[in-house]
Amino acid sequence: MVLAHISDVHFGRIADPRIVGALIDDVHAADVAVAVVGGDLTQRSRPSEWEAAKAFLALLPGEVIVIAGNHDVYPWWFPIRRVLTPLVRYRMAVNSPLDVTLRLQDVRLIGLNSAHGLTDYGGKFNVAQAELAEEFLGSGDITHYRILLVHHQIVRSEYTRRGDVAKRSERVLAAAVNAGVDVVLDGHIHRSGVGLLCTGGRTVVRSSAGTATSDRGRFRDRGRNLYSLVRLDSGVEVEERVFDRDSGHFRCERLSAFRRMDGGWCIDTGAEPGVSSN
Repeated sequence: MVLAHISDVHFGRIADPRIVGALIDDVHAADVAVAVVGGDLTQRSRPSEWEAAKAFLALLPGEVIVIAGNHDVYPWWFPIRRVLTPLVRYRMAVNSPLDVTLRLQDVRLIGLNSAHGLTDYGGKFNVAQAELAEEFLGSGDITHYRILLVHHQIVRSEYTRRGDVAKRSERVLAAAVNAGVDVVLDGHIHRSGVGLLCTGGRTVVRSSAGTATSDRGRFRDRGRNLYSLVRLDSGVEVEERVFDRDSGHFRCERLSAFRRMDGGWCIDTGAEPGVSSN
């Protein structure tokens, strides 16, 4: 099974007039079964941006799973709406629960909302979401792939700033690890990266998506646009794909492969040359 992890689209700040069409074409060419959209579909949650986001979502293949990002709440110049009904426009456009679950073949995926109107940049989870993650991911066959999707970063790193990591992330992560999570997908910081996350006595695959289509890349991805293809077969393979402005198409940037071991996952040293973890 192939999943496309797309995050931080930011309609209203699109980097290149060709890039949205190129992304849709690239996802279709990969025979994607599930398109996972990890938040920040808009820049300022304007109606015109939501119209563009709705059109984009309608063109994605397979099952489409969407969660909100902090840019999808009402902007700051609607302070009352931002606090009381922050995601009304998001819910009208997406028409799905804020916390989403998917059971498809041997995959169990849960996406948790961390976007709230009371914060200007960061996010937060609650205890009920941690319990939901543990209950949902902990059920099913032991061979199933268990995937946690969030918008904000799930742990601190050298690349995170104040507000990048949602409040109570450690509780959500602990619950998911206790339930046997295999892969964590996050975004928000506009930097693509794949590696291993060791916590709670278990090692899981973690993939952070860059900004798929906006002009807001950060760190080494400043001025670049990336999304990821996650392939689930006998192991986990994550292909980071970058937009090539010369050709107007996406191409492979890095390929990372992982295999199961006792206590979680490890880098697959037997993978083809060029496979790496970063």
